[in-house]
Amino acid sequence: RVLLLWSQTNLEAQLGATLRGAKIIELGAGTGFLALSLANAGAQNILAVEGAEHGFMNLEHNISTSRTTAVTPLQWDWEKQPDIPSEVPPVLDLVLGSDIVYPRHYNGDALCGTVFRL
Repeated sequence: RVLLLWSQTNLEAQLGATLRGAKIIELGAGTGFLALSLANAGAQNILAVEGAEHGFMNLEHNISTSRTTAVTPLQWDWEKQPDIPSEVPPVLDLVLGSDIVYPRHYNGDALCGTVFRL
């Protein structure tokens, strides 16, 4: 809830945008909880990215059972495939990630490079 509230407040205050029209990408979407919460709050253009195969299957399932058209799942492991996939819009209003920095499991430099390129 804190990240959702922060997203709503900062988009409008700093970018003059609202969730409804914002182009949002969530890195490390996992179950899709944040992306689906953003959709429930009115966001209409969310790309939920997950790199792990089993995690991605769960993400797809959760999005399909929610029946939202606002969230699109994308399987992308930015450590193994650093190039930005063509499905990612060239301009984004918000790049989000929660619980994506685990020093023993993820490469922080790869994550920083991905955020920079986005």
